[in-house]
Amino acid sequence: MERPGSEARPSGAGDVVKRSNGAGRGEPAAGRGGLGPRVSKLVRRLSMNRRVVLVHYHPVRDARVPTTADIRPVGLENVADALAMDSAERVEEFRTFLQRGDLGYYAYLDRRVVHRAWVRTGPTRVPTYLHYAPLQVPGGDAYIHYCETAPAARGLGLYPAVLAHIVADLRARGTNEITIITTLDNRASRRGIEKAGFAETRRVTLIFLLGVPVASSAPRSSSLGPPHG
Repeated sequence: MERPGSEARPSGAGDVVKRSNGAGRGEPAAGRGGLGPRVSKLVRRLSMNRRVVLVHYHPVRDARVPTTADIRPVGLENVADALAMDSAERVEEFRTFLQRGDLGYYAYLDRRVVHRAWVRTGPTRVPTYLHYAPLQVPGGDAYIHYCETAPAARGLGLYPAVLAHIVADLRARGTNEITIITTLDNRASRRGIEKAGFAETRRVTLIFLLGVPVASSAPRSSSLGPPHG
């Protein structure tokens, strides 16, 4: 599942572990009830009947979020530092991110990674929830996703601090539009995003029946009113 960048559950989504935009932990080898991981994943999807609202955010102001964490870019030399909070399989996924040119950011406390976030740069097209609601990222734009905070570091304001750091870094690189997405029900994620200087610009509604989206809507941002916390 692609994580909305906001530490959302798909983002990253607040300053608790929020799975954005956009895949939770891998299934155990045996899957659920003895089923293989792929079969278990299919069963979960086919049993999903629900409505999901994705909230898009763009930065609208510079935000300075104080933190004692050491925020560093991710490279091949330190990508494995995420083993402090992620599985080996996840770290291998991060290596592929680097190979395709994505930007990664780790936040360290006591020399241990306690938060990470990733950025896709355009031109590209990325799914923002499961394999659905694709987002077109034009050249010169960026999409923040795969944000997560380690359990022991929740509540320390790392999420907005890292987001503000990323925005400043992307602006210095000449990035145009920056997008992050979370789900409407992830209030902690939305608070963290807004604290980092973002404002809600759009909502996309997905209605799933038997795990398949049968309806999607994207109201104009002008119809939304002020952001919610």
